[in-house]
Amino acid sequence: MTQYSHSNLKAKVTKPMMIVALCLFSALSLSNMAMADHRRNTFSDFSSIKNAAISYAKEQLGTPYLFGGKQPGRGFDCSGLIQYAYQKVGIQIPRDTRSQYQFLPKTATPEPGDLVFFKIRGNRISHAGIYIGDNKMIHAPSSGKRVEITRLDTPYWQKHFYAFGKI
Repeated sequence: MTQYSHSNLKAKVTKPMMIVALCLFSALSLSNMAMADHRRNTFSDFSSIKNAAISYAKEQLGTPYLFGGKQPGRGFDCSGLIQYAYQKVGIQIPRDTRSQYQFLPKTATPEPGDLVFFKIRGNRISHAGIYIGDNKMIHAPSSGKRVEITRLDTPYWQKHFYAFGKI
């Protein structure tokens, strides 16, 4: 038996306790390996889910911008379009742009289906779109406009670009 002490605390570690701890550690390690394998398989199919979300967003091309909008036939704002497209494929995304930004890990190498965020009004995230590849995004631009696909390499979007969020 080995004794360890820290301040007034003394713990006795016996061989059976060490065996139990090793068994638990091994079981957790195997469980984590199985989860990693499951994630690998899931992520290989994930690009098709993101492409389906893009397709749902593209079905809304020409839909009018509506502040607070999140439904076909009525209209969308930028975050409403994103939330709608991802809800259609079973992925829950926060409703407003700032929460979407905070929710997602950031990436320097976007893939189709990831989100793109902009600071247009002051120093806060105020606009987002779905990156569709080839330096383009689909988004609900602003009042008086309609859901559209636009290039990200225009001076306006380059000036206001802030980050990509990984779905």
